[in-house]
Amino acid sequence: MSGDSRPDDKTIAGWSRAETIAIRVRRWRQRSRLWWLVPAGFGLFGCALLAGAVAFGLVGKPPLSPRKPDPAVNTTITGGTAAAAATAQRAAPGQATPAPGKPLTLLLLGSDRRPGDGTVGRTDSLHLVSLDADGKGVGVLALPRDLYVNIPDSGRDRINVVFAEGSLKGDTGGGDLMRRTLADNFGLQIDHYIYIDFTVFVTVVDTIGGIDVNVPYAIDDPLYPDNEDGYDPFRLDAGLQHLDGATALKYVRTRHETNDFYRARRQQQVMLAIRDRVLRFDLLPVLVPQIPALWTKLADGYKTDLTPDQATGLVLRLKNIDESKIRTGVVDDQATLEYTTPEGANVLVPDTAKVTQLIKTILYPSNGN
Repeated sequence: MSGDSRPDDKTIAGWSRAETIAIRVRRWRQRSRLWWLVPAGFGLFGCALLAGAVAFGLVGKPPLSPRKPDPAVNTTITGGTAAAAATAQRAAPGQATPAPGKPLTLLLLGSDRRPGDGTVGRTDSLHLVSLDADGKGVGVLALPRDLYVNIPDSGRDRINVVFAEGSLKGDTGGGDLMRRTLADNFGLQIDHYIYIDFTVFVTVVDTIGGIDVNVPYAIDDPLYPDNEDGYDPFRLDAGLQHLDGATALKYVRTRHETNDFYRARRQQQVMLAIRDRVLRFDLLPVLVPQIPALWTKLADGYKTDLTPDQATGLVLRLKNIDESKIRTGVVDDQATLEYTTPEGANVLVPDTAKVTQLIKTILYPSNGN
């Protein structure tokens, strides 16, 4: 299309572009009876930087303050239980900084859990973040939610069920199983994880006053799902737009005329927009007084094995990285193959060699894995 940078979706042989899109929408709905409830897609890096690191990392401890965190507050850092917080403290003492000569690797997970749902939802958005050993650069690599992997002690399934499956074994089970799965399939060693739901995302974006995003092409999605069983049409003009939390969530969720790979790129665009907003307006000192109220809103919205001290150190390290040193990538159709399982599930089989190369290029360009 002239003057439009919208991706040119491949059409099914013998079918028009519109018919192809309709078929794909139907296939997507068939994959989940509750298709309208899937709030997939989050600006995870930004949420981790603020909601994950600021909201709990700065509770009772402003940046650079020598005062120790309030133990009473620390008991809620992993979903609201003192036992979980104590487990995180024992599992990961000290600051979240790379060991000498080693990068620090985080797994950021976005849940499809709805507000008020007490269960652990599927992780429909997954990003790997690696902080270089010298602390001067960071890589962000998105994994597709339909990636077909071998789950230890379980068998092959989509990667987006791993965290929920592991969580059935306890509060830390989701993170543990994700670690084992990524290690077994790709040789990745995960140091820490952060798991959030979309309420966290919306709250964070609104708390910082919204974000500025350059929308590459006009979006007109009449089938954008609401939180029940209907539609909430979403439209957004091309060009520079200022988005509040709810609109930003729609921007990273919409699948209209695109696939999960393009959505992952929008997620990363929003991540950088959140980071830019915080740094450009020097918002960390402004956010600190809001932490108690923010924490009350977000306490049920995420899980992590980071301690408050580790989170504080991490956010301070990330905010000092030059944007030119931020590498982003997506495990897309160049590194995966579409496959339909005998049970009828549409999945993406990873080309292990290509995925491994992406991991090295984006996450570990200096010294490999």
